[in-house]
Formats: sequence, C-alpha cells, structure tokens
Amino acid sequence: MQNLLVAADLYDLDRLKAFCESKLCEELAAASVATTLALADQHHCTQLKAICLRFAAHPANVAEMTQSEGFKHLKESCLRELMKTLASGYPGRE
Repeated sequence: MQNLLVAADLYDLDRLKAFCESKLCEELAAASVATTLALADQHHCTQLKAICLRFAAHPANVAEMTQSEGFKHLKESCLRELMKTLASGYPGRE
C-alpha cells in the first residue's frame, strides 16, 4: 500500500492517494508506524500523519516504535514533531 501511495502522489491521482492513506490508517502497528509517519510527511498526507502521531504517542506503542528499523527515517523528516507530540502527552492518559 505504501508503494501505491507513492505512485499515486507522483502521478497526482488524488482519489487513489486518499484511498491508500485511508487503508494505511487502518493498518497501523507499532513496528511500522515510524516508517508510515515518514512516508506521510514526505508525501503530504496530513490525515495519515496526524493519526500516526497520535498512534506513536500512545504509551503502549512508544517502546516498540523507537526500537523499529523505521524509526531512524524519522530523523530526516518529522522527529521533532513526534517528540513534541510525545512531550504533550497522549490524549486520554491520566
């Protein structure tokens, strides 16, 4: 789905891009959220990026996400934004 999103963005296929973005939102996992977040940032997928940030900031996902291979890709894109989200706390956390 990630490769299809890249192609849809490259060829300005907005409906296909939105479909891919929606599917990627449904398939988030702690092990892959860092890669998906970097992809969302690179291809200007605001909905996917926001959902990834919320998912990554959840306390149950932080440890696995930071140990993932994709986490190093965030250094090149939106690590600062993720850290800001983490620092502000996860909504609903008490």
